[in-house]
Amino acid sequence: MPNFGIFYHAVCKRATPNVILHLTLYTGYDGIHDFLERKRVEQVDDAKVESLEGVKGYLAWLRHRLCYRERLLEGRAIGSGQVEGACKNLIGARLKQTGARWRGDRINRLGIICSLFYADQWDNYWKNAK
Repeated sequence: MPNFGIFYHAVCKRATPNVILHLTLYTGYDGIHDFLERKRVEQVDDAKVESLEGVKGYLAWLRHRLCYRERLLEGRAIGSGQVEGACKNLIGARLKQTGARWRGDRINRLGIICSLFYADQWDNYWKNAK
């Protein structure tokens, strides 16, 4: 796993948020890779070079997930904020009902059930359940 702390100080701290946003949304993996390669060439510190190489390898492994522009053009979400918000509001409300008591080992089960219900996948799940 790459050292993201060193990566941050080598690259992100000096790049404006707009540069990183632009690379992520408009150039995808290829633009990010080229940017990191330029930053790697500029480095003289071996630890920073190693960190940049690690980040490049990590992102190459996740290349298929860096299609943010395409996702946005399709009207799809690119972050987990919607999912986290739904968990907090919908599942959290169920867990905090007055008088409700839950055993820790059963909370995940409730989350799965609630997720199926709120995602309109309840019927599909039970049709395919074995």
